[in-house]
Amino acid sequence: YFLNPGCNTTFWKFVELHVLFVPNEQWNLKLNRVPVEVIKSFISAGFIRVYPDISLRTLRSELGILLGAERDIDKLSFLKCVGRSLALVKAKQERDLKVKYFAPPYVCTFHLNVKICFILCANDMVCFFLPSGDKLIEEIKMAKEERKQLEQTRQELLRKGKDLLAQNRHRRNQARDSWKKSYFDTKKATAPLEVTLRSLRQELEIFYNNILHQLKARDGGGKPRWRARLSSTKNELIIQIMTESHEIDNLRRKVDDAKMRLVTEIKVLKS
Repeated sequence: YFLNPGCNTTFWKFVELHVLFVPNEQWNLKLNRVPVEVIKSFISAGFIRVYPDISLRTLRSELGILLGAERDIDKLSFLKCVGRSLALVKAKQERDLKVKYFAPPYVCTFHLNVKICFILCANDMVCFFLPSGDKLIEEIKMAKEERKQLEQTRQELLRKGKDLLAQNRHRRNQARDSWKKSYFDTKKATAPLEVTLRSLRQELEIFYNNILHQLKARDGGGKPRWRARLSSTKNELIIQIMTESHEIDNLRRKVDDAKMRLVTEIKVLKS
């Protein structure tokens, strides 16, 4: 990987490592090296950034922590440029070699400002960062199947949600229609009773006025003054009691009518 001198200055604190997968057929098992000419056949697994002053041994340990126990970090190898080949860095050399001194083969050829190339060797190994072709295809198939199942589940949930909304709307409409039918039937049945009630109220009003006239007429008789005064006081109390009782009955009737209208309006609004 080539470092760009014109990039952000914060990048110079780290070294970018190019992780590559070396095919088995390109690796020389006897010499533990691979020719520079076959670099184009390497498979890129991406880039990582590390501090330039750490040793290769420390880098291996940190990668082991990062990848977890399920990955065999010993399958990871470092290559260095030796002539026209990339040779395997020995385990005892990893302790002394730092990242910034571990030059890739591009330095020998192009003399560019390149600090490091980090290469993953494959000696009957499985790449850490890239799954095999068959495994990748299998994972893609599983992902597609999972997505298909999730989409089916989503469609089913949407359908169930629409069904529940329709059922709820149907129940509300049924309750509203039932209440309206009951309300109008009751109103139709009570219409004659309301006519009778109005007639009785009119008769009660006439009876009440007649009693008031009779009580007032008692005060005009030829009685002694003290009896007339006593009778007048008694009649006034009776008139006051009847008047208050009549007003209370009217207020109670108005309250009942207001309650009925309020209940009716609330039910109509809810429906």
